[in-house]
Amino acid sequence: MRQLFTCSCLLVFFGAAAQLHPAPDPLGKAVVASFQRNNFGLLQPYLPTPLFYRSLGKEMKQRSNKELDQFLANSKKRLKKNWEKIRDRVKKDSIDLGSLIIKESLLYNPFQQSSMQGLVLLYDYKGVLYDDISLIVKTQAGKTWLLEIPNTESFLSMKDSSLRNSSQARSAIELTKPVFKESVKQRVRELVQLALQDSIEAVGKRMVYHGPDITRDWKAALNMSDPGERAAAASRMAEIKQNLQDCPEYTFGTLAADTESEGYWIVQPVKCNGKIVRFAFLQTKEGLLSGSLDVEQN
Repeated sequence: MRQLFTCSCLLVFFGAAAQLHPAPDPLGKAVVASFQRNNFGLLQPYLPTPLFYRSLGKEMKQRSNKELDQFLANSKKRLKKNWEKIRDRVKKDSIDLGSLIIKESLLYNPFQQSSMQGLVLLYDYKGVLYDDISLIVKTQAGKTWLLEIPNTESFLSMKDSSLRNSSQARSAIELTKPVFKESVKQRVRELVQLALQDSIEAVGKRMVYHGPDITRDWKAALNMSDPGERAAAASRMAEIKQNLQDCPEYTFGTLAADTESEGYWIVQPVKCNGKIVRFAFLQTKEGLLSGSLDVEQN
């Protein structure tokens, strides 16, 4: 499926805390308004300035004034190009942005080792909730700065109502809370116990589906009535048994997280007989669902 923590992080930890904004963040409101009014200029107050850049100190590459001006100009040009792609697609798809109502803003660290943050907007469009408005931002002194608009193809596409983005954001926010950490450990204990008891039905209901059905891919539990998915559950159950059946007193490592194309993985390391077994979970509408294991020999 994927190898956890094999890629190097490109971003440097900057100590940004995840936050929940029940009311729309001013930047989020400005982004939506810019598309509603077809006016990119509404975003100008939120674009990085030389003063903002300089305030980041050693975390950013040192540039001369001329180099910095060019760097910021190129960043704005790239941002506007992405904005125009979204605007043109929204117009082509005849989306009525006047019917869009922002319900919630979620500001979080998409990576634990990150100098940037993610901002997800949960919104209502004609009675259906979506969360495909995602931004890369940086908060400083109470203000949120817009750095990038990623995923231009899904932004305001209104094709996926699974609310996976907001679920990932909430997971990142919850990640520092003791109650959530304990719930992840409890899910690991359940999986190990059920696997050792050969309780394939119960194990499968705690495993995430990965397959050709894009409406369920990385979003739903395995369907134990499907022979192929039942076989996948049996395979993953055997993997748990193989790695943990001789570890009656395994211990837990530090809870971590990793963002991949599939989503925001919650990763719980388990130490067992000289090896580290990592359980990776995705937060879904059905709760925490497990992917395959990653095993590292000490």
